[in-house]
Amino acid sequence: MKPLHVRFLSLCFAAMLAMSGHCAFAQEGRFEVGGQGLVLLSQGEPSNDMVGGGVVFGWRWKDQWHFGGAIDDMTFDYERPQRELGIVQDPAQKVIDGSNSFTRLSGWVERRYDDSGNWHWFWGAGLGYASITAEPFVSGPTNSGGTFNITTDASDELHLMTRAGLRRALGDNWTLTGTFHLEHHFTDYIIRDTVSGAVAKIESHTPVGLSLTFGYRF
Repeated sequence: MKPLHVRFLSLCFAAMLAMSGHCAFAQEGRFEVGGQGLVLLSQGEPSNDMVGGGVVFGWRWKDQWHFGGAIDDMTFDYERPQRELGIVQDPAQKVIDGSNSFTRLSGWVERRYDDSGNWHWFWGAGLGYASITAEPFVSGPTNSGGTFNITTDASDELHLMTRAGLRRALGDNWTLTGTFHLEHHFTDYIIRDTVSGAVAKIESHTPVGLSLTFGYRF
C-alpha cells in the first residue's frame, strides 16, 4: 500500500483534473470558510513528513487582496532522534522513531488573479505560531550492546509561510483549492540522552507540501 502522504498528493491532483470542464466563477462573497487536508515533506530533522489538516477562513479586503488564516493539527514521526547525538541503534532491531504533533494558528495575505475562465490563480505569504507536543522518551539498544534513552524539550515555533496555487468554483458558493506550500520553521528542539549525557539541538527546517481545501464563500 502507498504511504498516506503519497495517496493524499495523488488525490489532490486527481480531484483538480476531474473538474476540468466549464465552471466559471460567480460573483465572490466577502467571507470564506472551509476544511483542508495538508501534507508537508521535510529532510528528516525532525521529520520526513507531516500529515494533518484543519479549518481555513478568509476575508476579501479590497480588489484582489485577501486575508486568510487557518488552525491546523499536524502529526509526524520523530525520525530517529538518537542519530542527532551520534548514537547508532542496534541494526538488528526495527528502526525506533518517536511521534510528535503540533497545533498551529497561521495567517497570511493573498493576491488573487480573477478572470472569466475556469481557474483562479493566487499567491500569498504569512506567519504561523505552532505549539509542539514531543515524544517524552525514545529508547532502545545501541550497536555496542548498551542502551539509549532520549528526552526532548521542544519549545513553540515560528513558521514563515509562502503559498501559491489555483482555485476552482463548484457552483455559486463552493470552491476547491489546491495549494503548494513552502515554509521555514524556526524550531527549538533540545535532545538529551540520559544514559550518555550527549546533547544536541535542532534549530530549523524547511518543509514543502500540498493542501486540498473545500470552501464555502458568503
